[in-house]
Amino acid sequence: MFTENLNAFLADFGTPCALGGQPFVGIFDMPDTQLTMGGASVQTTGYTLQVLTSDVVALGITQGSAITVGGAAYFVRESNLLDDGAYTALVLYK
Repeated sequence: MFTENLNAFLADFGTPCALGGQPFVGIFDMPDTQLTMGGASVQTTGYTLQVLTSDVVALGITQGSAITVGGAAYFVRESNLLDDGAYTALVLYK
């Protein structure tokens, strides 16, 4: 079995985050979505944070948790395991 250091990936691309003063690192993304409804076009920006699942469990990050990402305040809308479950994608809102 191939074992990799998951923290190395976060060290290269990670953003400092915190939950209740407890630090952790995540990869922050702000994907845009274009919607057309009734002839009107709307653009919306979402916020996602990819973190180690072990951090999610250890810190007790759940729906509604208040976290900071790069000094900005967000709340967790939902969490989804990615691929093999080593990482979790947190969907955030302000």
